Amino acid sequence: MSLKKGQYYRLFDIYTYIVDNFSHVSRSQVKELLSFVYKIPYENLIFFFQHPFPVNENLLNVLQKVEKKYPISYITKKRHFYGYDFYVDENVLIPRYETEILVEEALKRVNKGIMLDLCTGSGCIPISMIKNNENLKAVAVDISFRALQIAWKNAVNLEVNERFIPVCFDVLQIDNLFKQGIYFDIITCNPPYVDRMDNYEESILYEPEEALFAEDEGLIFYKKLLYKLPNLCKKDGFIIFEVPHNKRDNLFEIFKGREIELKKDLSGKERVLIWKNS
Repeated sequence: MSLKKGQYYRLFDIYTYIVDNFSHVSRSQVKELLSFVYKIPYENLIFFFQHPFPVNENLLNVLQKVEKKYPISYITKKRHFYGYDFYVDENVLIPRYETEILVEEALKRVNKGIMLDLCTGSGCIPISMIKNNENLKAVAVDISFRALQIAWKNAVNLEVNERFIPVCFDVLQIDNLFKQGIYFDIITCNPPYVDRMDNYEESILYEPEEALFAEDEGLIFYKKLLYKLPNLCKKDGFIIFEVPHNKRDNLFEIFKGREIELKKDLSGKERVLIWKNS
């Protein structure tokens, strides 16, 4: 089967065509694309499967991008994360489902107060946290002004902007931003940690380079923040990082002598480092 521009097909046939011809796209992502192209709510899509829809210019443009392995979330401008829909575009890293473990672990360790999120990107970590804890406020820091504009857009869309403060600053110089004596109740950080020498999926190259790759085998942020963050976190508070699952020994060497533990994501990979500032 092929799709011809201007002709009508059952939505189910269009869905089947995409599933059969683009094996790197999951069935749920195909539904996301069709929901986006035909302006049908995702949850209602199945009810339209027997209805005829045109192969229009919008669909063909989308399929051209899919063929080049362009990220689905950048096409639809949306990513579902921790129960919420976040706006995303090419200026921010696409939130990963494994990062939800970081949010889950952080929420267990703070009851109220002010959190600091570093390398915030789309704002998915702090916004998810303050959505789930009305006694929590967030300061979100990123070096990219465009990323912070998106984070603010998400805070407004999810109605937490009154408890969300975006700050444009170099995370590696974070100790120069806050006055001495300012302590956060919890600090979270999902820094760039991809080592350029590692194997990685081709599709990530569409995402902002500065949000992906880091120097020193992907470990530079951990090595530098190790000495800066304890002075910004309350005593017995927690500093929580997302970490590369393949650098366990390196991480234990970096954090040697600190009270840390690693948590696994749903695929069984060590993904989150929890550091108690004792």
